[in-house]
Amino acid sequence: KASDMDYAKAKSELIEAVAQIEALKKIRKKK
Repeated sequence: KASDMDYAKAKSELIEAVAQIEALKKIRKKK
């Protein structure tokens, strides 16, 4: 189903966004 593909894409994008936020938090803590 196209809806299933859209859900998987949105989920992967959300995970990637969260990963970027976590990376920024780690960088800020190092300073």
